[in-house]
Amino acid sequence: MVMFLYRPEYYKIDTDETGNPTKGVGEVIIAKHRNGSLENVQLRFIGKFTKFADLERSSFPENDFDGLSSPKTFSSRMNEFGSNKKDLENDDVVPF
Repeated sequence: MVMFLYRPEYYKIDTDETGNPTKGVGEVIIAKHRNGSLENVQLRFIGKFTKFADLERSSFPENDFDGLSSPKTFSSRMNEFGSNKKDLENDDVVPF
């Protein structure tokens, strides 16, 4: 995958093409993806923490980290199994 981070606010662009303010908005541009689609994903940018979060969430405290949701993590299915082939065939394998 090839991804780019873009923040119009950094380039002194105050509004987007539809007239919406760009303050606190960032974009992830997926430019190359072998097995998936190419998309631009809009995110909320919290500069104090250099953090990107969901754009839909409208109330972001500027000076308080406690009000932000914890980051979402996703694991690969490979982490759920041991290196033994028997584990791959066993339905009751418990992820660690």
